[in-house]
Amino acid sequence: MDAAATKRSERDDRELDANAGAKRPESASATRASEIRYRRLFEAARDGILILDPGTRKITDANPFMSELLGYPHEELLGKELWEIGLLKDEEASQAAFRELQLKQYIRYEDLPLQTKSGLRRDVEFVSNVYTEDGRDVIQCNIRDITERKQAEDEVRELSGHLLKARDEERRRIGRELHDSTAQELVAVAVNLDLVQQRSTGHDVTSDNLLADSQAILEQSQRELRTLAYELHPPALDEVGLAGAVQEYTAGFTQRSGITVRLDAIPSLGRLPGETERALFRVVQESLGNVHRHSSSPTATIRIARDGAAVVLEVTDQGCGLRMRGNGTVEKAGVGLAGMRERVRQLGGRFEIESSKRGTTVRAIVPGEARKNEDHADIDCR
Repeated sequence: MDAAATKRSERDDRELDANAGAKRPESASATRASEIRYRRLFEAARDGILILDPGTRKITDANPFMSELLGYPHEELLGKELWEIGLLKDEEASQAAFRELQLKQYIRYEDLPLQTKSGLRRDVEFVSNVYTEDGRDVIQCNIRDITERKQAEDEVRELSGHLLKARDEERRRIGRELHDSTAQELVAVAVNLDLVQQRSTGHDVTSDNLLADSQAILEQSQRELRTLAYELHPPALDEVGLAGAVQEYTAGFTQRSGITVRLDAIPSLGRLPGETERALFRVVQESLGNVHRHSSSPTATIRIARDGAAVVLEVTDQGCGLRMRGNGTVEKAGVGLAGMRERVRQLGGRFEIESSKRGTTVRAIVPGEARKNEDHADIDCR
């Protein structure tokens, strides 16, 4: 607390003591005591607080923490507008904010850049509201420094990105190992069993039955191994790109689940960066898995399109829907949804879910190079 604030606090203490012993109207005394208590909170707050005149939009008061955060002495802040002290970017942005404040009486920016007097960049949470004091409107702005929190979130996001990339690389390695090594060893076993069957005399029924059972089990194991290797990392994703890999995957998904999947993809999609293709493929994979496990929908539709410079992926079903909160998030969201959201966020994209009793749409919007010839090709993967 600076010297001026300390003097104000000492003066308020004396006035409170005087009010306690003075014979003055009870309501006036209580009002003044309330004002002094508010002032103490104002001075001691560890969030920045600015008081503005709605007519001039100029600062009429600021608490010590605000001065400390901005690097301006208290007296230098007075009479300035928000954009002049590094808030709200410029005069035009400040005017737009005040217009919104006039309409709603309250505005909130969860992440706003702030530049201090010395030129240092800070990230802040900004809340402003209008209230009445002594019969006149006053604007109060609360500014919370979230720079360290943002830095921590960025570090967590970077770590999440490294973990997702490492997991994808490990899945690719395991998938190739299963295909190139384990699957080939099972082929060798199948060849040996065929040779044993050819040399069988047919006189030992028990041995023949065991041999037939072994061959059936081996064939089932080979099918499951191929499916597992493909789900870990489909070769088509490297060879033909997202649309081709999704088409191939959904065909197999329909055979396994009985759910009819329709793919609507633009032929001009072309190849996307490997990280983008892998992320969107995993969104398809996880979304179809959720359709199969939870929605009871007999059909699903996958749409891959372009919207200007963005690539839009949608997976829609006609199932029972998800339980949604008022803010558009899913109640009791599982790891799968969190993983999809994080993958899209790592690409600088947006992840959305719309759900009702008529079905659910999972949408991923990610940056992508814009292309022409956006004619759609409908592929029925039954």
